[in-house]
Amino acid sequence: MKIQFHRLSLIMVIILASLLPISVGADPNGPSIQGSAQRQGAQTGHANTIVTASVDGGEIVATTKTAGDGTFISPLQVPASGDYVVNAHYAGYLQSQKNSVHVEETAVDIGATKLVGGDVNGDNCINILDIVAIIGVFDTTSWPASEPKDINDDGAVNILDLTLAAGNFTRCGPTTWAY
Repeated sequence: MKIQFHRLSLIMVIILASLLPISVGADPNGPSIQGSAQRQGAQTGHANTIVTASVDGGEIVATTKTAGDGTFISPLQVPASGDYVVNAHYAGYLQSQKNSVHVEETAVDIGATKLVGGDVNGDNCINILDIVAIIGVFDTTSWPASEPKDINDDGAVNILDLTLAAGNFTRCGPTTWAY
C-alpha cells in the first residue's frame, strides 16, 4: 500500500509539473544584448570601447565597455520587449551602430563590428581636418591611449596613424554594425 501511494504521488507531481509553464532557454540574468567591437589597426588590443544601448537612438538605457579581445565586458542589460539602437565608439574612430535590435526575454548576440579609424576631431567624418591634425603632431611619441590622433594606441603619432586616416578618407559614421 505504501509503495502504491508513493507511485501515485510521483505521478501526480509529474502531471502537475507538466501543466506549469516552463521557460526553455531563458537567460537567468534577464534580457540583454551581447557582441564585440574591434578597432581597425589597434596595436594594444580592443579594450575600453564604449558600447551603449538606447531606445530608438534616444535615451541610453545600458552602457558597457569592451575587453581586450573586443567582447563586451558585461552584456547590455535592457528592459524586455523593446527595440534598441546599439552604438560603439572610441576616440579617433567612427562610431558603429546597429539599429532595430529587438530584445524579448533572453540574450541577443548582435555579432561583431570593426570601428573605422581616422576621425581624430570627433565629428564622425574622416576628412582633411583629421589629416591636418595628425600631420600637426606627426612623428611625436609618449601619447596616452586616450589621444585620438594616436589612432592605433601605440604611443606615437606616425605613418601608421596617417595611413589609417588616409585609407578611410571621406568616410562618415555611424557605420553599419558589421565586421
